[in-house]
This record gives sequence, structure tokens and C-alpha cells, in this order.
Amino acid sequence: MSSGKKRFSKGEINVGQLDRALRILAGLCLVAILFIEDSPWRLVGLLGLAYILTGLTRWCPIYNWMGINICSTKKT
Repeated sequence: MSSGKKRFSKGEINVGQLDRALRILAGLCLVAILFIEDSPWRLVGLLGLAYILTGLTRWCPIYNWMGINICSTKKT
């Protein structure tokens, strides 16, 4: 196991700051669809919860599965 930052014992933090901000913003926009639309497209709004969750925890299971880590770490 690599010596990286840990979060909730799921794995390394693998979502960077810009990606985090964009995920939370996109998640909020998608959740807004739940309250605006009155059609089957409302269900798309539920995807926003996943974006918000991965943005807040800074851990994405798909990135982990693919071996992607876009979180910049400071080297001393």
C-alpha cells in the first residue's frame, strides 16, 4: 500500500481541488433538477448526490479502480 493521505479508510485521496470543486458544483446543478423538472429526467438529478459525495470525501471509487490519482501532493 502506498503512503498517501487516507480518508475514511476507503483509500487514498484521489480527487484534486479543481476536480472537487467541479464535482460539487455539477452535483448541486443535477440535484436542482429534482426540484425543477416534472418529468422522467428528474431521476438524473439523483446522480448529483454521487458527485457531491465524491467531491466532499475527495475519494472516487472509479478513479481508484482505474488507478487514477489527480490529487497533487507536496514533495519536501
